[in-house]
Amino acid sequence: MDARDREAERAALESEREHVAGDLRAVYQQAAEEITALRDEFATRPGKETTVAALDARLLRVVHGMDADAEEWAQDALTEAYAGALELRQNDFDEQGLRVQIGFDDLHEATVAHLIEQFAGPPPEAPDWGPGDPPNLQWVNAYCKTKEHYRYNELAAAATAAGKLKGETVTETTQRLLDQFKTEGVKGFKDRSGREWDLVDYAYMAARTTAMLADNAAQENADLEAGFDLQRGLVAAGACDKCTPWDGVVVSITGATKGYPTKADWRASGAGHPHCTCAFVTVVEE
Repeated sequence: MDARDREAERAALESEREHVAGDLRAVYQQAAEEITALRDEFATRPGKETTVAALDARLLRVVHGMDADAEEWAQDALTEAYAGALELRQNDFDEQGLRVQIGFDDLHEATVAHLIEQFAGPPPEAPDWGPGDPPNLQWVNAYCKTKEHYRYNELAAAATAAGKLKGETVTETTQRLLDQFKTEGVKGFKDRSGREWDLVDYAYMAARTTAMLADNAAQENADLEAGFDLQRGLVAAGACDKCTPWDGVVVSITGATKGYPTKADWRASGAGHPHCTCAFVTVVEE
């Protein structure tokens, strides 16, 4: 495989990640619009407890829908991404005249199932997400619901309070909070660095990142199944300073081949981050 073929393979994987992530982004964009519509409705009558309860119930239905949509997306898109990466690897082996046949056996099925569970299943009890950690949308959805619920109650309390708050009239306080609530965006997550993600942007990042994890897992499993432990990094032009040093570098998947950095070293360096476009090709002889 020459440099042009390797870049074409990397670009094909990246195109697939972009495609499947766009599908989930559209789903979450619709959910964010539904949440924003609830805010608009709340703004007409923020002081009524019955309104808070009713909107909470409708918000919960939206979040449950997000959970179901994330799981459905994961089932379809991650299976497709993983299978597509396996097919590319099989094509590589065929072009090199290698007598290797990759089947979608128990190992591959278990890997895909793990990725789906990690992405859309019940989250860890105390998630503390940061770059390099696998995204979990079920927890992000719950965070969004909690954030919205807090805002409803904060506004309701301000609207029904007696006297002045922070030197403002109740009306002024309520309007200030409403204006902030309606313009701050639908929040989906706060990571370890303190950054609070927009729900739609987070879903898009999560989808791209998990599709990348599926690609890498498929490539590693296929190579190991065929008896190859070495891979060469492919990094796109203009990549970040964490990924660029790995372009063309040969790594050992398992660490069993001495004298090479490992895939674990690659991940520990900060490469393979959210939105990463790196890929790896098999090294048959080194």
